[in-house]
Amino acid sequence: MPHFFKNFPLTGYQFKKGSNTTTLIVVIFKHVNAYNTIDDANAYQYYTILEGERPDQVSYKLYDTTQYFWTFFILNAHLAEGHNYWPKEYNQLVEYTNEKYPHKVLTSLRNSGYGSGENHIIAGNFTVGETITGNVTGDTAVIKQIDSTRNLLILEDVDGTFATDTQITGGTSGDILYNNDQYSFTLEDEVNAPHHYEDADDLEIPRVIFSADESGIFEVTNREREEKKNDERMFIRVIRRELIADFAEAYKKLINT
Repeated sequence: MPHFFKNFPLTGYQFKKGSNTTTLIVVIFKHVNAYNTIDDANAYQYYTILEGERPDQVSYKLYDTTQYFWTFFILNAHLAEGHNYWPKEYNQLVEYTNEKYPHKVLTSLRNSGYGSGENHIIAGNFTVGETITGNVTGDTAVIKQIDSTRNLLILEDVDGTFATDTQITGGTSGDILYNNDQYSFTLEDEVNAPHHYEDADDLEIPRVIFSADESGIFEVTNREREEKKNDERMFIRVIRRELIADFAEAYKKLINT
């Protein structure tokens, strides 16, 4: 972002303790509330980023120059943390999501038609770091994280699928997950595992108290969550073309006061 950071003030900094050498560096952490720079709502308009469009391309499309791309990051709260929050094109999003959710997930459920029994509840059971083992296959995995809200175990070092097991037992805790008429469990890639659950009003709810396939309960996977967030980031606020130069100059003055 060379055109952006050249507007920031400089300060002297000694990188080596006790040194007499002072180096001028850019004060990149200084922040100005851009919303107060121009307070007229008519100064803004909204733009939907096309898939694959870069910030400099959007700047050129709107202003016939690439130099105002930095304004998008200070005018939109969801972009304030930098370029990594710019919406990703499809292949980038798939790669990012797979890297963010690289593990396997074991989700425990109470089957439909069974209103009692708590042998599927993970909260208070198992131990992070212990090895779990299937009673039929002998498949194993190590528990990396316990998530009681989603009633699942995030696993690493997975060897097998636990596909035909009727019980999975913790080697340290001795706790058991069952797969029978009353309970079930599933093993899947973390990207396809539930990020959260929602009711019919799109309100997030804990799944542990509900049975599998219960009506009115909707699973939102990690992949779906990342896709939704990416789509939301495509809608941004921008300064109108006729005011962009004034805005940039006003911001430059404020950042240096």
